[in-house]
Amino acid sequence: PRSLQVATASKNLGLLLEKLHRMDESEASFRHALELQVELEGERTDEVAKIHNSLGSVLRATGRLQEAEEELRLAFDIRCELAGEWSASAAESLSQWGVVDLMASRFALAEEKLRRALAIREGLLGEYSADVGFSCTNLARALLGNRPEEALALRRRALRIHRGVFG
Repeated sequence: PRSLQVATASKNLGLLLEKLHRMDESEASFRHALELQVELEGERTDEVAKIHNSLGSVLRATGRLQEAEEELRLAFDIRCELAGEWSASAAESLSQWGVVDLMASRFALAEEKLRRALAIREGLLGEYSADVGFSCTNLARALLGNRPEEALALRRRALRIHRGVFG
């Protein structure tokens, strides 16, 4: 059957399979969910952006960085169009896209995206949220080679935030 309920079930299965590190099966579930979602609701919806984002995460985890970048760019573009460039969902996609740049050793591009994601999250969530802490950690990774002192300060900030959030 081709329904939104089947698309949602397929997406949820993909999320679980990703957590279980069954990436091939996860990718197939996300691709099936994406196909149904696009067919039934169109290409530029929040749900389609979520699936692109999740698929990009799986592709990144399997080292398929070019494909991951394409999925995350699509997710980011859709999220910016629907919710605005300074939205939590756009920051999520931008952050993951920055990590792809980091993994591909494109440190300047990673820094640009990760700084922007951090700024969005700080603006929306305040200085002390888990997502801000994760953004600090990722940005520190991008800066480690060229600006180790700034990277160290960001890692320390992330630790303070995570102690406060997670105890």
